[in-house]
Amino acid sequence: MALKDVWQAARQQRQQEVQTRQAEVRQQLTTIQAQLQQEAEQLRTDLGLFRLGLASENRARQTQFQQVRNALQQFRRSLQQETQAFLGDAHQQRQQQAAMTARDLDEFVRLLKADTAQFLSDCAAERQAAAAAVAKQLQAFVQALRQQTAEFLASAAANRQAMAAALLQQLDDFVRSLQVQTAQFLTLTAQERAQMAEALMQSLGDFRARLRETVADLRQDLQLDITEIQARVAVLRAETQTFLTDTHAKRLKDQAELLQTLATYYQSLQTDVEDYLDELALIRQARANQVHRSLAQSRRDREAAVAELFDRFARFRAELQAFRANLAHYVWGTGTPLPEPPPLPPKAATKPVVSAPPAQAQTPPAAPAKPAPPPLTPPPAKTVTPPQPEAVTQVEFTPPPTPNPASAAIAPEPPPAPAPPAAQSDSAKLDSANAVYDYLKACQGARLAQIEAALGASRVQTVNALRSLIERGMVTQRDRIYYINGGAEA
Repeated sequence: MALKDVWQAARQQRQQEVQTRQAEVRQQLTTIQAQLQQEAEQLRTDLGLFRLGLASENRARQTQFQQVRNALQQFRRSLQQETQAFLGDAHQQRQQQAAMTARDLDEFVRLLKADTAQFLSDCAAERQAAAAAVAKQLQAFVQALRQQTAEFLASAAANRQAMAAALLQQLDDFVRSLQVQTAQFLTLTAQERAQMAEALMQSLGDFRARLRETVADLRQDLQLDITEIQARVAVLRAETQTFLTDTHAKRLKDQAELLQTLATYYQSLQTDVEDYLDELALIRQARANQVHRSLAQSRRDREAAVAELFDRFARFRAELQAFRANLAHYVWGTGTPLPEPPPLPPKAATKPVVSAPPAQAQTPPAAPAKPAPPPLTPPPAKTVTPPQPEAVTQVEFTPPPTPNPASAAIAPEPPPAPAPPAAQSDSAKLDSANAVYDYLKACQGARLAQIEAALGASRVQTVNALRSLIERGMVTQRDRIYYINGGAEA
């Protein structure tokens, strides 16, 4: 086989190996991209569930508002019917005063409707603002994750292309040097053979001139020349074989070194990608816990506001009952007006309960006991003063959201927080977390791969230990490096 054919076969083999390595790297990048897309789909699903939960809560709140509004309208109708019954049975001399009282009551109802509509509009605006803020935060997080993933894939592709270009350049340089050496060798061999042919022709000419004189000497000289030529040809063959053997060995050595370099780079790239994915999982878990805590705080604030609203509604009902009692005594004139009920003491600040609203909003306060009937004498007009609308307008009413089991069942559950280390029964996990904490405290910060190599633990154990320490506030992460908090205790 010629040297050119051997070189072409080796070149085709190297090209096939390069194509195989490119296909493997492309397959790994496709797998990583698929995993990232799956995580993005999971985030979209969680966002959809969160939006469905907000919509269900909104519908439940609207239903509760409608129920409270119906109750108020029914109460208003009953109050109007009682007032009309009192005014129909009253004496003709009290009709003018009863008409004034009815106008005051209509003004009070109108102001109450205006305050209720204003409060409902404020509640709707606050809910929309909160939902928009949460959606904006989730969208910004998804956009940042996509941008980081795109930058990482672009940098990995650029590094791979640069290494491939450098490798191709080295192979081209080696091929060109081999071609130059082979051309020089063939040129030198051709020159030597030409010189040998000229010397042989000269010898033959001399031989023909001296043929008739010295046949025996010419034959002997010719035999010596043939022996010398054969020796030179054998030396040239041995040198050529040695050169080809050395070239083949060098090519195999270069190929082995190249394969070792590519394997090392592949392992380091795979380790970096795994570290980065584990850190992304830790960051996503921390952000999910933060969102869960903020939602729980918002729910507690809303329940406290509902409890306060029920308290104000109870006071309002007490004032309405007192006004009704005073109006009855004023219309009938059977005695002195009843004393004003004492104001309700301010409700102590207690932690709101999610299961049921306060009991004050469900059961109206008992009416004060009627005093003994005084002598039947008409009371002076100056002692009875109907309530002014200004005093009523100061009462703010908010429809109490009663808990709905259906909405509670539909509402999306927050992402389950991982169990704290104190609740785990496996002592191996506690030992792993303590070992990681001691190592970080000794080295003043380390990466995930360094911790795994130093402790000799698996990737799953190391990640679980770091997640447990981060949840307890003992370890923080900055720039993919884990540090010990200043106030944390083991």
